[in-house]
Amino acid sequence: MTAVLNAATALFAARGPASVSVRDIAAAARINHALVHRHFGSKQDMLRAVLERAAQEMAAITTEETNSHK
Repeated sequence: MTAVLNAATALFAARGPASVSVRDIAAAARINHALVHRHFGSKQDMLRAVLERAAQEMAAITTEETNSHK
């Protein structure tokens, strides 16, 4: 479901979470909106998944930077 997370990330960044629907995310990812609901749940759950992925990516970068300065 990387395509869904990528689509949601781009839409949330461009328009803000309040202006994005699950249907918008599904259309951008080129899948049926029911699949988004089935896999992620609500729009709030989708936003949570996007933020968790971003936090994980930032943590990985921080760890990499910390390790490269040792």
